Amino acid sequence: MRTEKKTRPISSADIETLYDASVGGKAERYSISVPKSWSELTDAQLRYVYTLLAMGWMGDTLQTYCLMRWAGFEVEQRRTARYWLVRHEGKLLQVDTQDIASSIEAMDWLGETPDMPVRIGTVDGHEAIDAQLHGLSFGDYIRLENYYQGYLLSKNDKAVAAMAEILYPGIEGEKMEPYLAYNIIQWMVSLKKLFGQLWPDFFRPASADADGTPPDMRAVMVAEIRALTGGDVTKNSTVLATDTWDALTELNEKAREAREFNEKTKK
Repeated sequence: MRTEKKTRPISSADIETLYDASVGGKAERYSISVPKSWSELTDAQLRYVYTLLAMGWMGDTLQTYCLMRWAGFEVEQRRTARYWLVRHEGKLLQVDTQDIASSIEAMDWLGETPDMPVRIGTVDGHEAIDAQLHGLSFGDYIRLENYYQGYLLSKNDKAVAAMAEILYPGIEGEKMEPYLAYNIIQWMVSLKKLFGQLWPDFFRPASADADGTPPDMRAVMVAEIRALTGGDVTKNSTVLATDTWDALTELNEKAREAREFNEKTKK
């Protein structure tokens, strides 16, 4: 449970600090500015978040460390239950823990799925593909989706490594560090959120069989390709080379038409 917090605007993070007595004892208000959403984070900031998550840090602990890091505070020590001793731009400061508890409300978004896909842009010199998968072939999207669904079922790191090699062309996924796995899964979760909003008829949750068996993803993918080719196998290569967004738009239209037809026939 969090410490009771003072009422403050959440649009910015303002921490009231006291200079330590050893460097003058002068009290003053000290304002800081920190990111307010996932979309504002730089590659370095994303890497820091995912590194902390890989270490098992979350909730208030995650938010506190991100707040201090991004505000430019270097923690010298937890001096007492009430104050942290920190350094900022060469100044030694005492920061009230109540003010920290209040200010991390501005970091609550770290516990939410990003509204739009975000990812680390470059990893070990390898550039990521477009965050929303513009320009990715439908064939590669099918592979990516298969690996993602496989990961959800098995939690197998090899599936994440395979996704990394699609999302960061040239990277050796099996050698990826833990923070990159968090980056990839978060990227996929936010992608699915966006795609569900853009194409709601196609991205309906797949239902399991009566005995709880998950859907056969290979059968699902074959059905998608057949829907786009009209069953003409000579068109397979063309469909697989199609831009992902174009393919998903068409699949959503077909799903919408099927839904509307079913609704009419039930009347």
